[in-house]
Amino acid sequence: MSILLLVIRILLVISLYLFIGWVVYTLWIEIYRRPTKQDESDVALLTLTYQEAGNPHTFRLNQKSAGIGRDTGNEVSLPDAAVADRHATLTYHQGQWWLENIHTNLSTLLNNERVNDSVVLINRDVIIVGPYHLEVMLEEK
Repeated sequence: MSILLLVIRILLVISLYLFIGWVVYTLWIEIYRRPTKQDESDVALLTLTYQEAGNPHTFRLNQKSAGIGRDTGNEVSLPDAAVADRHATLTYHQGQWWLENIHTNLSTLLNNERVNDSVVLINRDVIIVGPYHLEVMLEEK
């Protein structure tokens, strides 16, 4: 009888340790294997529109970072000599779109005010880069 009781106790201890191991493993997966705080699908859509000769030109951005400049590698490519190759950047973090002027000799304006630091964009803002007036439209997340 005492051997049977000993075997039952050992089985209960083993099952208790297995249960605790399963709980720790499940918590570890939940905490450490969770996707990053913000993936591309968490980025609010930013639409920039400008008019040229009566024709609207639209850029739709839904990645975390985008460049504005004359270079065709920019997500917002503006072909004009008054625009630097890499003029400004748009970044999405802290749940908001931010504008930053990169080129110090050529100014970037937001609502007719020079951009010196990173600034938050809101709906109906106007970004002025060279001769281009880009109207900002934000999709709510």
